[in-house]
Amino acid sequence: MADVTADLIDALKLDHGVDLVIDGRVYGGSVPPGVVLPFVWVQRRGVQFADVMGEVELEPWKEFFDVECVSDNGLTVIEVSDAVRGALNGLRGTVGEGVYSWIEVKDASETYVPRNVDAAENLFVSSLDVEVIRP
Repeated sequence: MADVTADLIDALKLDHGVDLVIDGRVYGGSVPPGVVLPFVWVQRRGVQFADVMGEVELEPWKEFFDVECVSDNGLTVIEVSDAVRGALNGLRGTVGEGVYSWIEVKDASETYVPRNVDAAENLFVSSLDVEVIRP
């Protein structure tokens, strides 16, 4: 079973445009204390199975992720967000160790509340909604 979170992190770390602005600082699940800014945080939010009658599915058909781009500068966070969108949106085929039909990146909903760091830190956060579809 492919670890989609690890595959997304690998794709972001290997993308030249993303690496230029965050220097490999992509974290899954939790952010280490005292992290250097800017960085990207990835967290799986949910899954959806295809519900094929009579079959037991080992892997979900779709997985949904929250991706947060974080900086102490408003212009930098836009640059990071644009780089992440450029690296992932429309990606298909082999990504990391998995094979995917499609990856879509959209802005998170207006009601989304950032979860990777304490809001009292006065940071700029650009939140993205990522959907990964398997073949």
